[in-house]
Amino acid sequence: MVKKGLPKNLIHTENHARDTFGNAFFSKLLYLVPRKWNKVAIVTSDYHQKRTKFIFRRVLGSDFEIRFFKSKTKVDPITWEELLVHEEAVLTADKLLLNNLHLLLMKEQR
Repeated sequence: MVKKGLPKNLIHTENHARDTFGNAFFSKLLYLVPRKWNKVAIVTSDYHQKRTKFIFRRVLGSDFEIRFFKSKTKVDPITWEELLVHEEAVLTADKLLLNNLHLLLMKEQR
């Protein structure tokens, strides 16, 4: 990103998390909210971008303008397919988890 002209002081790597949900949560908690930033650019691998978009949009919410950029993953075609299959399966599980969590929270509020 620096090579593309982005000032180094605007690049932050979230390294507290163990997964993409954590990346979104800690990015919001440690960088965005304390600095009152409402615009963010997320860089991730190309095979992971669909899931990253889903998670960051859900965790950050509509108060943030999010742009996504992908880096090209250089792997053989079989590995590429395996990565895509894995990401699709995990995305399905993520959606199910969030939907069930939402229903549970709604039920508890009644």
